[in-house]
Amino acid sequence: MPYLHGFRRIIYEYQPLVDAVMCVVGLEEGDRGGDEDRVTCPEDGSGVCGSLVELLERESQSQVFVEGISYALFKVAERGLLYAAQILLGYGAHLNFEDPVSYYNPLHIAVQRNRPNMVRLLVGHGADYEKRDRIHESSPLDLASEESERLPCLRTLLDLGADVNASDKNGKTPLLHALASSDGLAVHNTENIQLLLQRGADVNAATVDGETIQSSMVFLVKEALEASADDAAEIGKFCLKTVRLLLAHGVDPSCCMNEDGEPSLTQTSLQHFDHLFPLAVLLLQSGASLVCSDHGDSCWSGYSLLFHRLQKALQQCSDQSHTAELLEQAEVLLDLARLNAPALRLPLRLEPPVPGQDPHPCAQALVDLHSRRTHHYEDVAAVRERQEYLELTGSFTELSDDFYCNFTGVESDTWHYGAHQPHGEPAEVAHQDASACAMVSPNDSGLLVSDACWSCADKSSWELPVPNTQANQKTVLDLDTHVVTTVTNGYFHSDCCAQPKQPQGAQCYSKKRRMDTSYHIVDPEFYLPDFGPVPCKRMRTDDESYSDSEQLDSTNISNLISVLGSGGLSEFLRHGVVKPCRLVRSVTRVQERSLVHQEGLPKLPVPPLKQTCERYLAALEPIVSEEELDHTRQLVEEFLKGGVGERLQKGLERRARKTDNWLSEWWMQSAYLDCRMPVAVYTSPGVVLPRMHFHDRQGQMRFAAKLIAGVLDFKKMIDTETLPVEYLSGKPLCMDQYYQILSSCRIPGPKRDTIVNHTVGKTHPTHITVVHNFQFFVLDVYNSDGTRLTVDQMYMQLEKIWNSSLQTNKEPIGILTSQHRNTWGKAYNNLMKDKTNKESVRAIQKSIFTVCLDAPMPRVSDELYQSRVAAQMLHGGGARWNSGNRWFDKTLQFIVGEDGTCGLVYEHAPAEGPPIVFLVDYVVKYMQKSEIVRSPMVPLQMPQKLRFNITPEVKRDIERAKQNMNIMVHDLDVKVLMFGHFGKNVPKQHKLSPDAFVQLALQLAYFRRYNICCATYESASLRMFKYGRTDAIRSNTVDSLTFVQAMQDPAKQNTERLALLQRAVQTHKDNMYNAIYGQAIDRHLLGLKMQGIEDLTSMPEIFMDTSFAVAQHFNLSTSQVGAKTDCVMCFGPMVPDGYGVCYNPMDEHINIAITAFNSCEETNAAKFARAVEGALLDMRALLEDTAKAEQ
Repeated sequence: MPYLHGFRRIIYEYQPLVDAVMCVVGLEEGDRGGDEDRVTCPEDGSGVCGSLVELLERESQSQVFVEGISYALFKVAERGLLYAAQILLGYGAHLNFEDPVSYYNPLHIAVQRNRPNMVRLLVGHGADYEKRDRIHESSPLDLASEESERLPCLRTLLDLGADVNASDKNGKTPLLHALASSDGLAVHNTENIQLLLQRGADVNAATVDGETIQSSMVFLVKEALEASADDAAEIGKFCLKTVRLLLAHGVDPSCCMNEDGEPSLTQTSLQHFDHLFPLAVLLLQSGASLVCSDHGDSCWSGYSLLFHRLQKALQQCSDQSHTAELLEQAEVLLDLARLNAPALRLPLRLEPPVPGQDPHPCAQALVDLHSRRTHHYEDVAAVRERQEYLELTGSFTELSDDFYCNFTGVESDTWHYGAHQPHGEPAEVAHQDASACAMVSPNDSGLLVSDACWSCADKSSWELPVPNTQANQKTVLDLDTHVVTTVTNGYFHSDCCAQPKQPQGAQCYSKKRRMDTSYHIVDPEFYLPDFGPVPCKRMRTDDESYSDSEQLDSTNISNLISVLGSGGLSEFLRHGVVKPCRLVRSVTRVQERSLVHQEGLPKLPVPPLKQTCERYLAALEPIVSEEELDHTRQLVEEFLKGGVGERLQKGLERRARKTDNWLSEWWMQSAYLDCRMPVAVYTSPGVVLPRMHFHDRQGQMRFAAKLIAGVLDFKKMIDTETLPVEYLSGKPLCMDQYYQILSSCRIPGPKRDTIVNHTVGKTHPTHITVVHNFQFFVLDVYNSDGTRLTVDQMYMQLEKIWNSSLQTNKEPIGILTSQHRNTWGKAYNNLMKDKTNKESVRAIQKSIFTVCLDAPMPRVSDELYQSRVAAQMLHGGGARWNSGNRWFDKTLQFIVGEDGTCGLVYEHAPAEGPPIVFLVDYVVKYMQKSEIVRSPMVPLQMPQKLRFNITPEVKRDIERAKQNMNIMVHDLDVKVLMFGHFGKNVPKQHKLSPDAFVQLALQLAYFRRYNICCATYESASLRMFKYGRTDAIRSNTVDSLTFVQAMQDPAKQNTERLALLQRAVQTHKDNMYNAIYGQAIDRHLLGLKMQGIEDLTSMPEIFMDTSFAVAQHFNLSTSQVGAKTDCVMCFGPMVPDGYGVCYNPMDEHINIAITAFNSCEETNAAKFARAVEGALLDMRALLEDTAKAEQ
């Protein structure tokens, strides 16, 4: 009950009791204490505590006793006296007593004075952490968020369950309190803001008066404009840090803030870019829209703001050096705008000054800058005269200031062509002005290019010579990104061997597409010159040798363009056929029945006990102290002959004789099914595929349709046992994992999950599931006669699904699968109580696989794009984005994003990485083929939408899952390093194993970062054995430690370092052979431990030893997953303070994905990536410098 008292009653009735309590605890009324608790609980119970108890016993019969001790509780809570508060609470002090001056209760004042332990005590006794004071309507969480010093209390309240998005009567949330209380000078609330965002604070929250996160930031930014130089610098630092946090959590800085039309953050930064240049750069680098996100350029245009501000600033500027700085800043912002904006509408009639007429000395510079965003050619004037807009599309590179990918008119009768020869001009002009992509009428076919336009470069690009460039400057066409880094706008197939010069009068072919008024831009267009018959080396569907009969000419050029336009050939065109990369030797595939060798495969051996113990001690040497190692040697000696180890070894050998694989069941249980951490991030890997460039939504649907067809084609090989048998070192490998990845799903259990494979039985599933906007659909992919739907038919069905799931306010039922397995198990039981829900879940579980049609994610810079996609594959990006667009228990989920993002995430329990990557390689290659089967004109049933009844209990589970997912998303740190300096070619040239070379680079990078060696795990395949999964290669060896120490020792010579490198490489190869032949230590130790559990013996001391815990704490969890496709796999770290590292070594580059957790202060994925890059470069330099010295 609230206590409302006047001063008179306090003074005359119970103030004496309050004073007496304060006197006993040693505090005077005016003493508020310091930041820390001044009085701790006395050890002697007859001391202060005894005196306080004696006082309370004596006064307990007073009529104002409860009021007095309640007000005393308020006082001791303010001072952080925990022991006194506990005693007062024990005597019945009320938690809701309100101070007559501030109207705060004890919890409010404890937060205000930053007493986190007191907060925990009061809440533990029932204090309401959502209760607001009657004057300011502030909750304890609001108060904690307002001051940076109260961060401990803020964290405590959030840990105790306070609602991070609770709002007061005005709609103000804790995040808005944190921002509103910040002035950038007196208050630096960045850490509070970061914590609130990490715990799921809504970045789109708004008060009833229209105050938003963005309006608060704009207010601070405007304060910086009016402040002194020093104050402005301080405010600017705070704003940059805060905006970076907000952008990372999905704030749209370009949206309209409220109905009053106040400027957005992007708008403000561009309006004053000369004062807010760092902020403008940050926003543009993060992909901020250059027009209003809500109303387009009818509201405001960033280009107009930037240009007009520049004109005004230059007119007011008299300092020549400052003038140059302004022009340079404008140039930087324009380039950033072009790099980050795939579709920008240019404003009408933005007139630059006219040189000669405008007296300002920078008039010409303004014209030059203006020309950077609109090229001058005859159609521009004509279009502007008709008051139409131009649209700018495509990607840009810093290698060419003048190149614009495509200009297209949006008028419905307009066609888009390639290099245009202006009327009455020679052909060379078309070469120089090709970037303009002049618009011509449909009947104009006179598209000529000069002889110098086309020349063959290499197999991954075309080199296009550019006039007036330096001799060493190359201008090439990148067939992956479809960007020509030059003024020439030509496209050509990288595997076509063209003549050195174009034949006289040859035309430039263009895939012509009519533009409509919906402003959908066709990008990129493909331009191919007609050379007549041209040999085409790799337009094939198999690995047969080159045939001279394969020709590419103008008769089939349109088919080629159709394939190119689907985006499916991007990697194939760029790299062609790439040799596979596997452990020890390349895995070869022989066309024979998949399971022909299955029954004859050898069983996994049980290694000798003494051998494992000796290798275990050797693995400990670089990572434990000598004292710990001596203790472990004693335990190992006791464990060996005559001890418990020998008994367990014999039990393991008996198990091996009775089963097909003594390890497989135990491994499945201990590594996956018994693991209670979420499968998302913690166990399920993701695969990042090359970025697609969809012209429109139809491009996304067609790509998804062909991907589905490719997977089903692969499934046909599995069903008919025609999948090529894989061999390693001449020995057949177990193919069982291929039969586990389709039509399978994980089912949560209370303590252990299960895997259900629906291919076992008489009838197999004939449907897949498709999820869009959190809504699941059943898509039947087979006809009644057993034939699969054609690509066209599946495209039509996907269109139906897309049109039936436009609502974006559906509950993300799939996000439940991202929970901690125990939590998900309980939620699963709640969900399955409803019959409709049960039928829908069963349909998902039984489906062959899932396709996730993702919404576009926030745009990031090219440097961060791969890292953002890797995170999206692992967790979906958060509850606001695509995390609810998943069913994480499903073994295979292919992800096709509207923005061109594509890849997959797979539940790890049924299979390891290599079978998944082989499937990916097959599907990518399949998508390069043209679909020759035409769809019959028969009606197809509407795909079934799966319904879910969301009860209050299920709704609660979903909200909890969303919060937990957001925490997981914010905690995961991902960095994809596209190491382009060299690939596996360099170590091969020096007769070194590429895998061992990369592993030693990881060891060197870690040692440089932390000055220690750590336990390192690299997966090794056991598929030489029946039902084999993996064992561990321990890369942290004595030899690897000696090598990395030598690299850091300036006294060491390169010849000695090289010898140590070669020895470490050989040691790693030896360990790799031991692992793949079943002689590694980790699975054997696991087997001995599991055998002890089954035998009900007490756990052997060797497994309770500190050294064993250190050995199992893999700070580096690594895997080489080689693929033909230019992709990279990624997975989360194994331990909280570790890294997850997966790499795909290609011939001339290496794709490396690194993950860590932000909650660990010691780890940082980006910094470790830089360390890895430096280590690889230094190791190459060592090889090359030593080779030169020997010559």
